[in-house]
Amino acid sequence: MRLTVRVSDQAPLRTSDEVAARVLAKRPELAVHSCVNAAGPTFGDVVADTTLPHLLEHLIIAEQARLLGDGLRNEVLVGTTELVADRRAVVEVSFVDDLVAVAALRRGLAILDDAVTL
Repeated sequence: MRLTVRVSDQAPLRTSDEVAARVLAKRPELAVHSCVNAAGPTFGDVVADTTLPHLLEHLIIAEQARLLGDGLRNEVLVGTTELVADRRAVVEVSFVDDLVAVAALRRGLAILDDAVTL
């Protein structure tokens, strides 16, 4: 799934400690997601200072895993996020079921919106 994501001018572009805490309270497994970054080997190493599209990438992966449960079996879901403009990014996430991927996107957006607007 390839998404072009634009962060609203009214929203922060990057996460904060508060946003990270809100998201991790709902999805603690994000802290141990593998993530290639300069700070360390996991998403937890950057969750408090990363872009909202990058957070969305990991939320989509987590939500797919939750929705698929045992149906995921040996599949590995991966993603990438690339900033392409000031407040725009391209997010790519693998999937095994397109309907589950769309549902995961919706749930991920809802969690992200709740974390940013509280």
